[in-house]
Amino acid sequence: MRHVAFAAAVLAIATVACGTPIAPAEPGPPRHALRVPFDSAWAAAVGFFTGRKFPVETMDRASGSLVSARFPVSGTDSATWVRCPSITTKMFESAPPTRRLTGAVKVDLHAEGETTIARVTLAVTALDQKPPSADSTGLVTIDCASTGVLEAAIIAHLRAAGNQMQ
Repeated sequence: MRHVAFAAAVLAIATVACGTPIAPAEPGPPRHALRVPFDSAWAAAVGFFTGRKFPVETMDRASGSLVSARFPVSGTDSATWVRCPSITTKMFESAPPTRRLTGAVKVDLHAEGETTIARVTLAVTALDQKPPSADSTGLVTIDCASTGVLEAAIIAHLRAAGNQMQ
């Protein structure tokens, strides 16, 4: 009798667990729902790129995609926007490398009624270089992690576009 009760309990739990599907996490950058019409959000995104002097590679209003060409990331921006791992390979033991960071920003917008959904991505690459040797070109490329600071600034700029309308 105990086995029957136990089996019934397991079956009930399995039915409830299987009956409530959990949606998988959506891949890519987080979605931000903005109470901003698409036209205002688009103008604000283009204005942000212009104000920061990000070189535009792709500007497709119909698809809501705005992508910068690669640009140098340096000074305060590199310390604020990016976390790059250090190089500890044998190649760089004798002298620290020269590091150049380049980044690209992508903003994706699409309208959902009176709301605009925004996704912002920053991709930064570090190129570490030291004088080449007989057995090495002296170059190492590393993908760096974004701190989220630039993305948050762009989202705040887009939200502010909605506040200016009121």
